Amino acid sequence: MQIVNRIVNGSFEEGVVAPDSLPSPWLGVRSGVYEGIGHTGKRFGILGTGDNSFICQYVDVNAGESFEFKASMAADSNPSEPRPSATIYILISYYNDSFEFLGYGLKTFIAYDNLTSYSPSKTWSQIYAVTTTAPPGTTKALVLINKLAPIEYFEAPILIDDVMLTTYQIYNSEN
Repeated sequence: MQIVNRIVNGSFEEGVVAPDSLPSPWLGVRSGVYEGIGHTGKRFGILGTGDNSFICQYVDVNAGESFEFKASMAADSNPSEPRPSATIYILISYYNDSFEFLGYGLKTFIAYDNLTSYSPSKTWSQIYAVTTTAPPGTTKALVLINKLAPIEYFEAPILIDDVMLTTYQIYNSEN
């Protein structure tokens, strides 16, 4: 079975580098792309400081499929003056051709101050999660990565790289 990443440009290597915009097909608020030492490559996405910030992307999927979500994340914090990471909410929602909501495939979060601090040695937290099976009629999914409003004023921006959504085979005794 071939592994296909449904996320387009999950490494943020394509498109323009801009602190306040994202390359298509990514959408977002208070987010952008920076150049530097990413988890892999030279670019990474960033969820800024302050109020909620998010990135999202619609992807084509099929009814009956399940997925594995993967991403690399780090708090952009100076190790000599560490700042906590905000709570991150990851949501995958299923829709039909008319964009009618059909259900959630994944609702999970990364707790406050639970991401590693970025360092030149490339220390990134690896996030893994498995979705539920897409219900009948599903043709697309919305993948949302949301940095929630800060608990403290000086929370670190969140770096994101290598976002993947790949088909996940659920095995049972009949397979």
